[in-house]
Amino acid sequence: MSTIIATKGNQVGTITPGDVLNPGLESSSATYIDLNPSFDPHTSPSLILLDSYAVVHGSLANLFISAQGSRGRIFQEDYWSGLYQLLQEPFDSQTASLISMASRTAISNWEPRITNVSVSVVPDTSIPGYIVSVTGQLNAADMQAFTASYSLPV
Repeated sequence: MSTIIATKGNQVGTITPGDVLNPGLESSSATYIDLNPSFDPHTSPSLILLDSYAVVHGSLANLFISAQGSRGRIFQEDYWSGLYQLLQEPFDSQTASLISMASRTAISNWEPRITNVSVSVVPDTSIPGYIVSVTGQLNAADMQAFTASYSLPV
């Protein structure tokens, strides 16, 4: 069962396929529509409500894996981060620096729900690949801190 998180202004609600759980929220007029990757109706029914952290975490993971021209999740040709192209470069700290810059640029272009973004990228020979760590603040009412790490294997 998929749950879609819809927000319109300050209103937040969930939509299951074919069913609007919160009257007044429609996916066609939503500011954002996201799947909550942590939602499981059997083990975590409380997460049916918006979990901003989980939604942004999933959105960034999607952004990082989107290839140029793939149109990604939001069906726009220029939605991509450039990380996979950089994984073809030499495995070193210079490429890690380029991945960090590309990540910050992609987040500022495509994920306005997170601000004060800091990105650190470290080569990790055990993967082998890079660990991308993102910190910032969610643009939710409480300005919740956001910290997440992603593995990018070469």
